[in-house]
Amino acid sequence: MWKLVIADDEPKIRRGIENILNWSELGIEIVGQAEDGEIALEIIKENRPDIILLDINMPFLNGLDLLQKLKEIGNNGIVIIISGYDDFSYAQKALQYNVFDYILKPVSKKNIEEIVIKVTNKLIERGKENNYLEWVKRQLAENKEVLQKTFFSEWFNNKLSDEQVLKEMSFFDIEFGRNIGIMVIKIVEKLNVEVSVRNWSVELLEFAIANILNDGFKDLELKYIFNDDKKNIILVSKINDMGWWISIAKKIQREIYKYLKCNVLIEQASVFNDVFKIKDEYMKIMNRVNEKRSAVLWFY
Repeated sequence: MWKLVIADDEPKIRRGIENILNWSELGIEIVGQAEDGEIALEIIKENRPDIILLDINMPFLNGLDLLQKLKEIGNNGIVIIISGYDDFSYAQKALQYNVFDYILKPVSKKNIEEIVIKVTNKLIERGKENNYLEWVKRQLAENKEVLQKTFFSEWFNNKLSDEQVLKEMSFFDIEFGRNIGIMVIKIVEKLNVEVSVRNWSVELLEFAIANILNDGFKDLELKYIFNDDKKNIILVSKINDMGWWISIAKKIQREIYKYLKCNVLIEQASVFNDVFKIKDEYMKIMNRVNEKRSAVLWFY
């Protein structure tokens, strides 16, 4: 049920509102009543109501001041102002706080029922939106790694503008810092007789190598491993220790051969303080990898 708080300094008004409708039939429960703004604020903080019926003119903390306090605490309740004719211009000022509507005293059943039905419809729509947003958040969390890999793959394959790259990096909260490392690993099938004999697919090898990279780079604060459209395995990472980064390629090469009996070509580079140079370095690395591959195949 939706929760309702009634705040009005007149007991007669509070009792009238409480009894004027069958609230439970509307799916609403009255969780608190207050005779002044300070008490109302505490009740709202404690109960976090969905609907607030608020008298604009109350002692200690008037309606406008209470609306300001509610804004400060991030209240999500829908506010309906209760106003006398003498307070009408005062109530209009409350509209700047995005109040839903206002009811003029004396409160009539027809008037309050119409407004409350509008509010419940609004709450239903809000619930649908929130459920959808929660679903989107869950989908994003569950598929974040895949989406990040897709982003990097599209970036390195020249499918994104610089503006799109910045937006995607902001969306995924990617911040590499000053030193960025990039590594390319290429499987050369003609150098891997043992792998061919075992009938391992390239996809299986790529998956296995990505796992070795993950294990070898556990201590990295930030890393992304993905494939480009040429079946190369790419690692982009934040570098904390440049000496370690320079030495790691040979270790990775040994680990891949140790566990997979697979020969690979590895090239790497680093970028200082400029994310847009990452793709440029990737292109340079790919040129070196292709030159090495051509030399190796010519030799064999």
